[in-house]
Amino acid sequence: MKNIPQASSIATVLPVVNGDNIVQEIDARPDRELLESTGDAVSRVSNILAAVSLLLITAVNVANVVARYVFTSPFAWAEELMIYLMILIVFAGCVTATWHQIHIRIDMLTVLLKPRVQVVVNVVVTAVGVVALALIIKASLVSIERLYRFEQLSLALEAPLWIPQSFVSIGLSIVAVMMAVRLWVPRRESGSHNSGH
Repeated sequence: MKNIPQASSIATVLPVVNGDNIVQEIDARPDRELLESTGDAVSRVSNILAAVSLLLITAVNVANVVARYVFTSPFAWAEELMIYLMILIVFAGCVTATWHQIHIRIDMLTVLLKPRVQVVVNVVVTAVGVVALALIIKASLVSIERLYRFEQLSLALEAPLWIPQSFVSIGLSIVAVMMAVRLWVPRRESGSHNSGH
């Protein structure tokens, strides 16, 4: 099937309208480079957090198995800790997936639209997504405030419950910002820097 050009951001529609020179101008803009490098850095940190969390889950799980079947004394807090780490993995992964735009998207109809219309649709969809995330973040912050105020602790770890709850708020807040930034800073396709050689 023939590939149909897409214009998924405000910036990507410009080369369709005004020519390829605009792309070079946009790519060279200092604000674009700053946003791109900042997003890449945040994505890398999120990847590291997810990887470290996965390693910790593996280590805790192995240690708990040994403690249970060798010493008949399993760790009561192991499952709880692994659940909290899995929550961290999920929302750290969401940050990376959003920035690199590798999340699941259904674009069966939007790819058939004209570039200008694609941009309008993408802006509307992103705006709706950011508003939805803002509502979830607001509810999550209320929950965090209550957990912190009443000093509620987890059953096994006896850790403050507002800490794992904050993974949700922080992760979704970063995702919302990245969604908005991607409207202005479209994802570079692999090999796009070498396309002129």
